[in-house]
Amino acid sequence: MKQTYKRHRILVDREVQGGIAWRLTLHWVATAIVALSLTVLLQFFADPTTTLLGHITTRADRWAPVMIAFAVTLPIAVLNLVRFAHKFAGPVVRLRRLMRELAAGEEVGPLRFRDGDCWGELAHDFNKLVAAVNELRDRAEGAKSQAANSGQSSLAGPGLETTLRLVK
Repeated sequence: MKQTYKRHRILVDREVQGGIAWRLTLHWVATAIVALSLTVLLQFFADPTTTLLGHITTRADRWAPVMIAFAVTLPIAVLNLVRFAHKFAGPVVRLRRLMRELAAGEEVGPLRFRDGDCWGELAHDFNKLVAAVNELRDRAEGAKSQAANSGQSSLAGPGLETTLRLVK
């Protein structure tokens, strides 16, 4: 049976998810402004005897319920999009953390993403990379042990020390 891990935080990458939420809000505001402006202009051209202020007042009365509905749906849409963005931002956050650990020479377990997350193949490729790095580390440590046991300061010459530095 596959174990599922629930998300505990909605916002895991403020830059990515916040940027998406901000752009959605800007598009929403722009769409509302264009829609209201267009209806006022169309009404103005349909009845040029009424002043522009009169058309705006009439439109405001008629469009108030629509604008309230827009205002109520905006936070819902932003939250939904931020939660959806977690499916690709969360895996990248985990990948970045494991990459830092690997670069610091720490033991890194396999990278796993939640069901429904994006980048599943990326996890598979990263796990192959970790296996290759661990194999290189093991070989380098084995060569170092062998050199120490044989009483030689450097069995493989200067290349061994370079290899050890690279894989740590």
